[in-house]
Amino acid sequence: MSEPFKELADTLGITTSQLFEKTKEYEDIGVMRRFAAILRHRDAGFTANGMVVWKVPDLKIDEVGINSQLFRK
Repeated sequence: MSEPFKELADTLGITTSQLFEKTKEYEDIGVMRRFAAILRHRDAGFTANGMVVWKVPDLKIDEVGINSQLFRK
């Protein structure tokens, strides 16, 4: 699907750019906490799925994030 938000934007009578501006505004004022995609891993061809949670000190978050994405094993 090349434009997954177009139908919603059209229904609301706005452009997709305006839709994303509005979601950003809602995040900024605290109405909406986050905006995220959900991948149905089996539909995408994956047979397994996993989640990892780390408790990382605030000052190390960027460093740990960069290092974790470099690990490709």
